[in-house]
Formats: sequence, C-alpha cells, structure tokens
Amino acid sequence: MELSTSSQMLKKAMEMKGYTDVTAFTTAILEEVGLALITGAGFGAPENVRLSYATDLDTLKEAIRRLHQFMEK
Repeated sequence: MELSTSSQMLKKAMEMKGYTDVTAFTTAILEEVGLALITGAGFGAPENVRLSYATDLDTLKEAIRRLHQFMEK
C-alpha cells in the first residue's frame, strides 16, 4: 500500500522525533505540549493523525504553535 503525502509527512515527523508508533507519538505530544491529537485508526487511516478544527482561529493557531514547539525540542 502506498502512503499518502500526509502519511509520508507524518512518518517523517515521527522519524525526526525517534518514534515508529503513531499512538506513542500522539501521546508524547499530549504529555509534552498539551496538544491532543488522535490516530486515524478509528477512521480507517491508522497511519494518520487527526486534529479537530471545530474551534476559533486563535485556538487553531495555538495548536499549531504547540505542535511546532514539540517538533523543535
């Protein structure tokens, strides 16, 4: 099965941080920067992560800032 572009990006991000498991990766993000992502497993895409964007723009900007913070550590 060929990975989608978003899956490839996630795989690269996980590798940069030393993770091979999506669940461990999302758990680390939650614990380190307080950003809740879930795996795509429940949506038939276990190689993806999900982020709800049903909120205001400032909250979304904060979520991206936290994700960036996690990746820069």
